[in-house]
Parts: sequence; C-alpha cells; structure tokens
Amino acid sequence: MPLNTTTTTPLETLPVEILLSIVAAVMHGEEDYIGTAIDTHVRRFRHASATIFRIWTAHKTALMSRVALERLALLKIEAEMVRRHQVRARFQHLVWLAAMRLRHNVDDQEERVDWFAVEETLADSVASLADCEASMIRIRIVHLKRFLSPRYMPCEVDWTVTDPWKPRGLQ
Repeated sequence: MPLNTTTTTPLETLPVEILLSIVAAVMHGEEDYIGTAIDTHVRRFRHASATIFRIWTAHKTALMSRVALERLALLKIEAEMVRRHQVRARFQHLVWLAAMRLRHNVDDQEERVDWFAVEETLADSVASLADCEASMIRIRIVHLKRFLSPRYMPCEVDWTVTDPWKPRGLQ
C-alpha cells in the first residue's frame, strides 16, 4: 500500500472506550455549557451512526459527568488566575487611592478633584472587571456541578486503565 493513502475504520469496529472518548471530545466543542454542546454537536454526531446512538443512550450520564469533571479541572486553573487578577486589581486600587490622598503636587484644588475622579473611575473599573470575571467563573461552576449529582455516577462505564478519571477499585 502506498504511503500517501489513508485507510478509514468504520465506527462500528472501534472499541467502546475509544467511541466514548470521541463523544467526550465532541462534547468539549462548546466551552460554556454542556447542554449547548449536546444540542449542537453531539446530536448530529449521534445520528450519524447507530453505534454512537446506542453508546450515547447507554452511557450519556457517565459521559456528562466525565466532561463536567474535566471542565471543572480546567475551570479551577482559570479561577485561580482570575482570583489573582482580582486581588491584584483591588490592591492596586487601594494603593492608588492612598497615593492620591497623599499627593500634594497638584496646586489647583478643582483640577485635583477632576483628575482624582477620572483616575478613581478607571481604577475602580479595572477592579470591577475582575469581579465580573470571578462571577462568570462561579456561574460556570454552578452549571457544571449539576452534572455531578448522585444520578450522574462516573463509575457506570468501565473506562480504560490509562483514563485519569476512572475510579480506583471499581471493576
């Protein structure tokens, strides 16, 4: 067989673990909401093959739980960065306010009040943007935690040994 040709494997011949990983990757196509990913990406994919439809029907709760766990792991990293940004913005705002109160080189009081108001608004907007980012992270975490309720048990599927989400001791 020439090196430049490719072979295709029918979905029906792939092991269940690989098909589950493919469906999980398709569910990661939408960054914010699992429901949107299911409606837009997974629905088309599961109707493309009877095998995928059977696997989706049998293992959808475990898949949603697995994807939610993977997204929560990514959100944890993002939440830590947002929290650092939030604390840094608040600290810079407080330092800026203290420096403005100690500043005496602006002679005209009216000019000082105007400049102070503009700069305070800018500093406060940076801090409030960080607060908005943190609230968006909280909303996404609450959304993902719905898929981790007791009815979504991640041990329903016998994942492969190399899978990091496979519960230890469950066979």
